[in-house]
Amino acid sequence: MLDDKRLGKQRIEAWQILQAIDNPSYGWQFHPAVNMWRPYREALICYGAAICAEWLSRGFKDTMFDRFFNLYTFQEVKEPAWLRHPKISKKLIDSHRSALLAKNPEWYSQFGWDVEPMDLSEKPLPYFWPEKETNYKYKNI
Repeated sequence: MLDDKRLGKQRIEAWQILQAIDNPSYGWQFHPAVNMWRPYREALICYGAAICAEWLSRGFKDTMFDRFFNLYTFQEVKEPAWLRHPKISKKLIDSHRSALLAKNPEWYSQFGWDVEPMDLSEKPLPYFWPEKETNYKYKNI
């Protein structure tokens, strides 16, 4: 569903998040995306490999798939709690869809999402990031 430009960037971002999780001296330590994925390293590896597989299926060259695959431990993958929580996952997905609509309306408007494009001039951008898995934080969303 991602356009080629964003799919390519997503491969790199997934790798950078993984590096931040694995290496405390790596940048991004306090980025909300890192905090969101930190408890779900194996799921992030699977996500990164899936993105790379899609990238390859579109005919692009890739140097990232093997990096993700070589880190996969073949343990049971713990699904992120924010994917299981209906209100949290909707809020997360809607905020990212809003950004995608703003960045490439020609491509993303074809999907008929029920969200408005994000105002990209707003700083920081109003993404929603589920950083903590605490029920008390999620119950009112």
